[in-house]
Amino acid sequence: MERGITQLTPDHSQLPLQKIGQGYCGTVWANLEPGQVNADVYRLVLKSEGGRPGCSLPYELEIHEHLLGTLRMNRDSDIAKSGFRVNIPFCLGFLDQNSRSWPRILPRLPSGFKPCKALVNEKIPSMPGQIRTLLSRAYHPQVDSTASIEDDHCLVQVYLGCRRHHLQEVESSGPVRLSVSSLRDFPLHIDQIEELGLPAKDYATAMADTLAFLYWTAKVDADGVKFVLAPRRTAGVIVSNPGIGCFAFESEAFGQHVMWVLDFDSCRKMTTNEAGVIQAARSFLRNYPCYPQPSCSDAADSQLWEIFRSRFLETSRRILSGHDASPQGLPAMLMEEIVRAWRQVCCNSELPEGIVAWASANSELV
Repeated sequence: MERGITQLTPDHSQLPLQKIGQGYCGTVWANLEPGQVNADVYRLVLKSEGGRPGCSLPYELEIHEHLLGTLRMNRDSDIAKSGFRVNIPFCLGFLDQNSRSWPRILPRLPSGFKPCKALVNEKIPSMPGQIRTLLSRAYHPQVDSTASIEDDHCLVQVYLGCRRHHLQEVESSGPVRLSVSSLRDFPLHIDQIEELGLPAKDYATAMADTLAFLYWTAKVDADGVKFVLAPRRTAGVIVSNPGIGCFAFESEAFGQHVMWVLDFDSCRKMTTNEAGVIQAARSFLRNYPCYPQPSCSDAADSQLWEIFRSRFLETSRRILSGHDASPQGLPAMLMEEIVRAWRQVCCNSELPEGIVAWASANSELV
């Protein structure tokens, strides 16, 4: 750990670490390194505490390491060797307030920054400059393209369950005002995915495989996780390469890319019984924008849901094939519970609390 954090110290660069994200549970810092990076060196981020009450970086580390350990134990499984690639960043370690690493890191952080609890994780590679330019010109021409390209921290967050006009319908005051100042954590809705000719069906398949793995192998409810598109790990980087699947996505707009899953601070362990199914269904609906949904009106959305549902059931069947008969009925029960809840939403013209909360928090990104 002490040697590993050199990338965050003045031994690596005299430039200050750049704040690249602010989440519920903390602030994310990384090097500003535009252009080519040594292919044999992985890049790191520092996530320092300081978010909403109840957030716990030690707990996030516990879940993160649990997932990485589960991946290691199942590296030779069928799901690890087939399907589209979904990576989980590796975790280098945890710093507390008394860590010996802080005196080496603090010179690169803002004046007055105090030692605190922090995580050191693998940095997900940024989308290359030509993709950032494409996104800026297509959807946010008011953003300074040059500054965004130099930003070097652009990830594309996938929303297969949300079209831009859906959020406008949630707002009782009328259309949402567009206000975007950065391409970091860029939200890409299903209608934009279609416009760009990106492989939405493949994304749905990858999400289905990932959720099946999280629910039935790792036994985690996936509450609040994010799915982002980014380049795959560089071949020369020597790490354990945690993730499932092996095939990259292909598209004319984005070229070869993969999916990454991150943000495990809200995840909870779940049991493989009916109570676990209800827990997973609630987490699924709270994370509504990410996943395909059983639409009541849109044919394309309904088709994407069927692709997702069929793949989830098939992958779940393969994972649970060695178990007794009892858990094998849970995946179908989960899909039925999600459909039941979603139809109730449609019929009653009500929105789950997760949809309203997400729309309110992200209205400036529509």
